[in-house]
Order: sequence, then structure tokens, then C-alpha cells
Amino acid sequence: MDPSSIDRRTHIQQLLLGRQRVLLDDVRAQRPFQENAESGSDAHGDLGDESVASTLADLRVLEAERDLVELSAIEGALSRIEDGATAPAKTAAQRSVTSD
Repeated sequence: MDPSSIDRRTHIQQLLLGRQRVLLDDVRAQRPFQENAESGSDAHGDLGDESVASTLADLRVLEAERDLVELSAIEGALSRIEDGATAPAKTAAQRSVTSD
């Protein structure tokens, strides 16, 4: 493997690790909001307030789910880098298109 290829892999690996840290921080920061929404501790006020609180809680859950999907993809990419893979793994959708 030539040195430029190693440098590129190291650079990509560092970018992925940085993004992973940001996402983990985001997921951790969402926990208190999710716990408050589940316990109903923020449910003070009229129906409009409750509706807004419910919508915000739903958005936080969706953000956390999106972050977890991205974290999974990052972990897969880091694993492939460690294993020395050069091409990205195909997604299930890509496999089904090429197998038809």
C-alpha cells in the first residue's frame, strides 16, 4: 500500500471518529429530554402547550434515531478501514438491484 493511500485512510478514519464523537454527544444530550417527555414532567399548561411539547419530543426521537443510524454506518466504515477494505460495502437496496 502506498503512503498516500495510508495517509488518506488515516485522514478519513480521523474524520469518521470526529463525527462519531459529535453524534454520541448529541444522543447523550437527548436523553434528559426523552426522559422528561416520557415522565410527563413537562406537561404543564393547556392543550396547545402539550401539543407543542409532544411534537418537540417526537422530533427529538427522530433526531436520535437518525443519529443512531449514522453511528451504525460510521462503525461499519471504521470496521472496514481496520479490516483493510477498499470499497464501501453495498447496502441491502444496492444488493437487490444488482442481483435482479
